[in-house]
Amino acid sequence: MKHIITLNLIVLLLLGCYQKKHTTEPVAFLGGEIINPKTNFVIVDIPNEQTTDTIYLDEKNRFYYDKKYLHSNVLLFRHGDEYQTIILEPKDSLMLRLNTLDFDESLVFAGRGSKKNNYLLKVFLENEADSKKLMTHSQKNPKDFFDFIENRRLKQIDKFSLYAEKNDFSERTINLITSNINYNNYADLEVYPFAHYGEKSLVDSQYLPDYFYKFRSTINYNDRDLSHFYAYNRFLSTHIDNLAISKFYEEKNTRQHFDRYDLDYNITKLHLINELFDDKEIKNRIFRIKTRDYISLIESKSDIEKFIMQYKSICKNKNDIEYIENLKTALINLKPGNQLPNFEVIDIENNEHKFADVLKKPTLIYFWSLNHKKHFIKSHFKVKELKKEIPELEFISVNINDKNTDKWKKTTSKYHFNLDREFKLKHPHKTLKDLAISYLNKVFIVDSNQNIITSNINIYDQNINESVKKLLNIGVVTQ
Repeated sequence: MKHIITLNLIVLLLLGCYQKKHTTEPVAFLGGEIINPKTNFVIVDIPNEQTTDTIYLDEKNRFYYDKKYLHSNVLLFRHGDEYQTIILEPKDSLMLRLNTLDFDESLVFAGRGSKKNNYLLKVFLENEADSKKLMTHSQKNPKDFFDFIENRRLKQIDKFSLYAEKNDFSERTINLITSNINYNNYADLEVYPFAHYGEKSLVDSQYLPDYFYKFRSTINYNDRDLSHFYAYNRFLSTHIDNLAISKFYEEKNTRQHFDRYDLDYNITKLHLINELFDDKEIKNRIFRIKTRDYISLIESKSDIEKFIMQYKSICKNKNDIEYIENLKTALINLKPGNQLPNFEVIDIENNEHKFADVLKKPTLIYFWSLNHKKHFIKSHFKVKELKKEIPELEFISVNINDKNTDKWKKTTSKYHFNLDREFKLKHPHKTLKDLAISYLNKVFIVDSNQNIITSNINIYDQNINESVKKLLNIGVVTQ
């Protein structure tokens, strides 16, 4: 409550300045306060207008941004490497307050336009909580799971409809939040086959009842307004995977075990994206993500080359093609048998080292960021378990943040991390590019001579214990 009162006072103060500076034209503005800022600016993307604005914080870590809107707009508000989708309409005077140490949970809106955005944020947090229970619910049979998801969706829609009517939301806001609710539930239906059947029995997903995917007839593949909503993008990604699986079994006419690394299956995704999407921005983004994910996970250089050849024959975005080519080069250099780039790190005492100098024996290297609290706690906890299971393996933790050295030290101390094996990248931007790290779950395993044993294992993989033991036992590792 204290934060809301403070924020409302800031709204009144800035509104006074705003009214002196502007006419009665339909102008909207966005402002706010950042607690524990990671940078001295925030970024606002306007997808429909394909514009990006950088707004600098003042000495009190506040910012102020106004723009004339002929139509309502969906904005992407970014600070550090986190973001939030915002709905801003003419005459809105929206203020936000957030603490970067707990970005989503601390974010709160005040002022005109705050109710729709607080509701949108509430839906996001509820969806995030529900996603943690999805694996449990997915053990239900298809009918019970479908009924569970559909009943949940209808309850959420009814609840929002009452709230929207009470607060006189615009038709566009109603459509946006309703679609967000729908696509989150549809995404769970698309995830069901993977979670319920698993790869060995995924062929059985082809016999799901007709009503299970009846919503597919309502999909808008080119909704620019929703293109930066997490639920919409999560849905599209899993939906493409599912459609490709259907084609996989249809064309192979077999009950063989599904292989998510199968080249033909992944190339099918590219063709589906090309067929289904007309909006160039949405199409190129999904092209880029699916291509990045595939080439990052496979060992075969030949399959990488074949896949990228298909990608380049379909994608027309020169910048994306250049990005993928550079990523391919980095990934090929990181294949097993090659030597890990000898990047520079800093230890907890501010001493600088070449990474090769801190290697003592076969080592698993994992990465974390101050911006992702859940990940760095969970990954360190996972490593504690692995240490007990695989004592012959060393574990080194590497922080990737560009700045915040003091915060890095405080965090390692607060959570009682093993300070002897905690390091920070000296040149994060270059090193992350050289190591082709696009997601934090990725880990490397190297021998004592810095030769790569594997570079595509996921620290949260349920079989990581067995996979690492197998690598150690087959004699690949040089002791």
